[in-house]
Amino acid sequence: ATISTTGAENITQVTSTVSGAGGLTKSGAGTLSLTADNAYQGNTTVQEGTLAISRSGSLGTNTTVNILNNATLKTNQGITVTQDVAITGQGKVDAGGNNSVLQGQIVSGTLEKVGNGSLTLDNENNQQTKTVINGGILVVKDQDGNGITSLGGGNVEIKKGTLQTNNDMTIANSITTVGTAGGSINTAGHDVTVNGQVTGSGRLVKTGGGTLTLTKTTNDYDVGTAIDADGKTVAVVGNTVINGGVLAVGNDAQLGKKPERIGVQTDEEDQYKWKLGNVQIDGGTLKTTQGVDSDRYVVIGNAGATVDVSGAANTTTLSGLVEGKGVLTKEGEGTLVLDLHSGSYRNTSNEVASEFKKNSVAGVSVKAGVLEIDNAAKDFGAAVAVNLAGGELRINQAVATGVDLGAVTLQGAGGTIDTTGATIKTGALSGSGALTKQGSGTLVLTDLNNQAFTGNTTISQGKIQINSTQGLGVGGQLTLDGGSLQVVGNADVTLDKNAVITSSNGTIDNVSNNVTLSGVVSGAGQLVKSGAGKFSLTNEKNNFEGGVRIKDGTLEVSTDGSLGKANTQVLIDGATLAIAKDATLGRQIVLTEKGGTVAVAGTNTATLSGTLSLDAGVLSADFTKSGTGTLNLTKDNTNFKGNTIIQEGTLGVTGKDNLAQGKLFLDGGNLRTNASLIFDKEIIINSTGGIDTALDASGNKTEVTVTSKIQGNGAFVKAGEGTLVLSADNLYAGGTQIKGGVLAVNKDSNLGLQSTDITLNGGTLQLGAADAVSFKKGDAASRLLKVGQEGGGLDIGAFDLTIETDISGDGTLTQTGTAKKDANGNIVKDQYGQTVFTHDGTLTLKGNNTVSGITVESGTLKIDANQNLGADAAQLTLKDGTTLDTTDANTKLDLAHGITVGDGINGATLRQDEDLSIRGLTGTGKATLKVDKGAKTLAFNGDSSAFAGNLLVQGNIEVKQNLGTGNVEFNQGVANNAADSNLHITGNATFDNQFKLNGQTTINADKDTKSVFNKAVKDADYNTDPGNDLTVQYRTGSLVKTGAGEISLNAENLYSGNTDIQQGTVTAANNKALGTGNVKLQNGTTLQSGADVTLANKVELVSGNVTLSTPQINPLTTPQNTSLTLTDTVSGAASLTKTGAGSLILNGTNTYAGETIIKEGKVAINNAAALGVNTNVELNANAALSVSLQLEPNEQPSTVTLDKNIT
Repeated sequence: ATISTTGAENITQVTSTVSGAGGLTKSGAGTLSLTADNAYQGNTTVQEGTLAISRSGSLGTNTTVNILNNATLKTNQGITVTQDVAITGQGKVDAGGNNSVLQGQIVSGTLEKVGNGSLTLDNENNQQTKTVINGGILVVKDQDGNGITSLGGGNVEIKKGTLQTNNDMTIANSITTVGTAGGSINTAGHDVTVNGQVTGSGRLVKTGGGTLTLTKTTNDYDVGTAIDADGKTVAVVGNTVINGGVLAVGNDAQLGKKPERIGVQTDEEDQYKWKLGNVQIDGGTLKTTQGVDSDRYVVIGNAGATVDVSGAANTTTLSGLVEGKGVLTKEGEGTLVLDLHSGSYRNTSNEVASEFKKNSVAGVSVKAGVLEIDNAAKDFGAAVAVNLAGGELRINQAVATGVDLGAVTLQGAGGTIDTTGATIKTGALSGSGALTKQGSGTLVLTDLNNQAFTGNTTISQGKIQINSTQGLGVGGQLTLDGGSLQVVGNADVTLDKNAVITSSNGTIDNVSNNVTLSGVVSGAGQLVKSGAGKFSLTNEKNNFEGGVRIKDGTLEVSTDGSLGKANTQVLIDGATLAIAKDATLGRQIVLTEKGGTVAVAGTNTATLSGTLSLDAGVLSADFTKSGTGTLNLTKDNTNFKGNTIIQEGTLGVTGKDNLAQGKLFLDGGNLRTNASLIFDKEIIINSTGGIDTALDASGNKTEVTVTSKIQGNGAFVKAGEGTLVLSADNLYAGGTQIKGGVLAVNKDSNLGLQSTDITLNGGTLQLGAADAVSFKKGDAASRLLKVGQEGGGLDIGAFDLTIETDISGDGTLTQTGTAKKDANGNIVKDQYGQTVFTHDGTLTLKGNNTVSGITVESGTLKIDANQNLGADAAQLTLKDGTTLDTTDANTKLDLAHGITVGDGINGATLRQDEDLSIRGLTGTGKATLKVDKGAKTLAFNGDSSAFAGNLLVQGNIEVKQNLGTGNVEFNQGVANNAADSNLHITGNATFDNQFKLNGQTTINADKDTKSVFNKAVKDADYNTDPGNDLTVQYRTGSLVKTGAGEISLNAENLYSGNTDIQQGTVTAANNKALGTGNVKLQNGTTLQSGADVTLANKVELVSGNVTLSTPQINPLTTPQNTSLTLTDTVSGAASLTKTGAGSLILNGTNTYAGETIIKEGKVAINNAAALGVNTNVELNANAALSVSLQLEPNEQPSTVTLDKNIT
């Protein structure tokens, strides 16, 4: 039956069932709609217009549907058509916005899919000669995977709508795209290969997940051009569009029409041509399965673009403009190259274009393989953000372009940045992925806070540059795999992370600042230090195996373990190895032709227990020691050819073979000898340097002899406790400094050039001959002697030395000499532990010296002027057995210096031919000073209260304040015919000394002076004094008082000679104050009591008038009258005058011939003869005379009759 519907807009609906054995033919331009399940058994033929069906059974049962040319079969619902379809010409199927299926076979003709909705071709045996997609979605399948799809064998033309696959398949058909709305293929998550050629006037659009692979060598689709609002011809953007999934090609020609390389000037009418054949990627992936070179214009949509280059050996190059608002992502193991203009765009005259737009992307992400650019300025256009998640960003620019990278995020496995030649800076790093640096250029991570980066860092080539602790992020491991970490800036940087050095080695390059690596360093490679800064390895557990090479600057360690695995070498290539603490480095030190330096800081001591050697092929090199600390060399380094240079501090050796074969240069440092040896290497001093003779390993002093010549412009320094002997005629020009131990010379030329200075500052100059060194005033060849704060010694031994030139400095000069030794060679000590010297030599000082003190330890010091002893405040110390000789002075010598006397059994001696004055004495109770001056006087003008030693006086002394607290013995050790001694008191002195008198001693107290003697005055007792000659017989001690002043004798005195008071006043404050001998009082003298005193001495009042006084004591506090009792005879021709408020008690039978005058106080007598033989007694008012009898038991009182005239 035929149903005709006329009018294209008319729709005829049949809702009842159509049945019967015949078929159904639809004719007319209108639409016939079948809504029921029909039962007719014949074929269905659509001759014209549209046959619309609503149910799968609407087409009858098991019949064929014939669609004639331009007729349409439409589904009003999503239904499955099970009948075969035969098309005559080009028949149309419209899914009507539904999802419908053609399950039967298409046996002939051209199928055109029109309308919205999807139509699935479910039969793989379709035989249509062409398929046209003109709306909606056409879904095809290859259910069996046999390469036969439901598209049949003809061409597929996509005018509008989408070709969609529902499983993996290979499409052999050619595809034609038509217009801007056509060309869409949705692989819907499947892998689809198109073996046919894609051609046409439309674009190719890839959508959906999955991969669409184009295999035809050349595709020729071209969406063409359009006219913009300005009437200009422009290329339509999106010749190839990838909106989802992957579009895979093996060459650039598979992407359709190629652009034309023509001029880029803005006024060119045909500039659009370079954009022809462009690719637009917005959320999808362009995959290249082989190496592809493309100069197409690539547009990146907001959803971003991915380029996947498969195969590690493949490289895809995009030399056309790449721009857009999205992120460019690189995937695949191969390399994607962005090399804008790489082929040099040309204008219509075939000239290279002078300018071009730059690429512009929102960022790049490298997830696999390599993204390579020629230069950041043109290929990125700006400092784009970079995400590395498993791939590598390679930048090939040779010079900086002014455009760097933006922030870098490292995700997952992280990624690599490969720079070639140029320096590239990044923005802040973040993420936990690893960063690997490759390429010869520099990656700059300076001025960044990379604390959000926690991944590992590997430098395989070139440099990574940082300037802060955060430059490499927080945590993570640093791996040096052939590259360098460069640290710039002025701030100190600490890297608190572990590091690995691979077999490719690794470099730390700190340009000028201090860098510290505190983590453990491991690995098989060599650590190379470059750059002028200091790099410190602080972890003592480092175990890297390749050793160290120091090319520049300083590598600092504190322990041997910081240098890696034990016994690995340190190669120094013109740089410095610094040792920051006490340490022993047990490894070989190898030097290149540039030489090398080992520095030891502060006061630390380091030891190199390995050998010094030369790098392969190097003939010689200089080894330099720097730093203020000490470096000891313990190995035999005689195979090391080169010089040794000591710039600072100390280089220690135990033998000359510890040094290199060449010369020794002292450029500010010292050579320390740790054992006795003979040194014959030539020494050159360029600034200041010397030899330190240290104690040996057993603590014994060493002796070193230098037989070689020392020359140079610098000063030679002797340090250390041992002895250094200089035996050559030396030519150094900077003078000699002796800072420790002994420097021994036999002649002046041993000390360098003539007229150069000698400075003693802690050490001693030992002379092996008389006047071995010239110190002649006015002689241009003579030397000057200086003494530094540490002082210094002159050991003249048994020889004499005269120094006429001035000695300057603020230290103490010590005159020393040869110590006595016993049969075993041991130094002899006295009972006080003092070294005993031979005391042979004499040092004569003639200059105007300014030293702060002089100590005479051995021999004799001879002077003739005050200035010989240094500054006025300078102290002279005379050790035991030494002598100060002033006999060269022609007049009285006033010394503004105090004298300290050293301990010992022999004592020190003062020798003089003229009067001599000194400031005062100091010394302990073990000290003795002998005053040997004959008839001349030694004056003590200052305070000697700190002197507790013995003073042995032969002759006269003068005292202003005191003499200390020791014994004072006059004429000690002098035989019976010794001259008398004199003590002259010029001030109110207090004597806390015990005085020992050998013969007569006169005490002369100046007028208006009052002096006190608080200890005993006794006869000399040679048996108890150290150093006394026991064969000398002493005289009885006697005391003579002269001078108008007063002396008070407060102790129990034991001298046995007489007391002769010739002038002034003597106060007796003890019953035995006047010894045991007789007492004489000359005319005008006074004897007074200083307490209630009873004297048993015989008293002679020689002539004239003599006063006996009993004054009141403590008048200002607790006044107390004193009394004086004389129990023995008072004789003589003089008169006796009694003064003072106290009592004079006369108990003897007195015979003095003068009258008795009682002016004050009371005179008490107990016998008639007590008042002498003169009959006159003068009794003043307020005075008294009393008689008191001392009766024996049972004795009867008696009467005393005074035969006197009392007035």
